[in-house]
Amino acid sequence: MPESVVLAPPPSLADVVEGIWQVDAPDAQFRNLSLKVLPSASSIMAVHYRAPILADRKNYAHCAYKTVVTGVQRDTVTVRPSGPTGTVVVRFKPGAAARVFGPEMAAFTTANVELSDIVGDTERDRLQTRLREASDEFERRDLIETFLAPRVMHNCDQLVREAIRMLRQHPGQPIAALARRLEISERQFERRFLSYAGATPKQFVRTLRLEMAIALRHRGASWTDIAARCGFNDQAHMIRDFKALSGVTPEGFMRCALSGVLRHYNAALAMSGFYNTAII
Repeated sequence: MPESVVLAPPPSLADVVEGIWQVDAPDAQFRNLSLKVLPSASSIMAVHYRAPILADRKNYAHCAYKTVVTGVQRDTVTVRPSGPTGTVVVRFKPGAAARVFGPEMAAFTTANVELSDIVGDTERDRLQTRLREASDEFERRDLIETFLAPRVMHNCDQLVREAIRMLRQHPGQPIAALARRLEISERQFERRFLSYAGATPKQFVRTLRLEMAIALRHRGASWTDIAARCGFNDQAHMIRDFKALSGVTPEGFMRCALSGVLRHYNAALAMSGFYNTAII
C-alpha cells in the first residue's frame, strides 16, 4: 500500500493551514484506488508531482491535471491516479485561503483553478520538480512552507473570522441573528463572508455540518447526538441534507470509509482533519 501521512503545518503556516496530506506511491500501486471527496467548507491546494490526477470535477477544462486550487466545494468529486502517484494536498483553515490568494475567494468556488494561473508556469513547475526530488515527507513539507509562507500577505477580515469561529461552535444558529450579534446588516455580512470564505454563510454552514457529522461519527458519537450538535432539526433532516450534498447517506459514507483494508487510512485521514475524504 502507498505511503500516506498527514503532517501538521509548520509554525509559519499554522494560522492559515489545518494540515498537509501526502501520498507517495512511485510504483503506481495506488492506481486502482480512488478518492471520494465530499463537499468541503475549506479550500485546498493540491500538487500532483508525478502522474496527473483524473477527476470528475464539474466546470473543469481538462480531464487530467497536476495542480489545482479550490474554494468551498459544493459537489462530490471522485479522483483517481493515472499512474505513479505523488500528491501533496494543503487543507486551509475555513476562510484562511484568502490570506494567501486574496480576498476574492468566491472566484475559486467550484472553479478548480490551476496553480499556474495564480503563480505562473515557472513557479508551478519548480515546485513540482522539487517535490518530486524531495527525500521524504518532511522535506516536502518544508518545500510547501517555502512556497506558501511568503504568500501569506493579505490581512484577514476579523469580522468574517469571528463569524466562522461562532458558526463552528454553533452551526444551527440563524444567520440573521449572527449578523445582528456582529452588528452588521445581513446583506453586508453575506457580501463580506462570500468574498473571504468563498461561500455565503448558509452555503458554508451546509458543508460545515456535513464535515462535522463525519468527524463526530469517527469519534464515536451517535447519529442522534450528531444531528443535535450540528444544528439539524432532527436526524431525518441531517440524512436528507447529507444525501442532497453527497449523493449518499451519512451511514453509507461511513460504511464505505471504514470497511476493508483501507479503513486504517481513512480513520487516520478523518482524525487528522481530512474527514470529508475516503479512499475507496
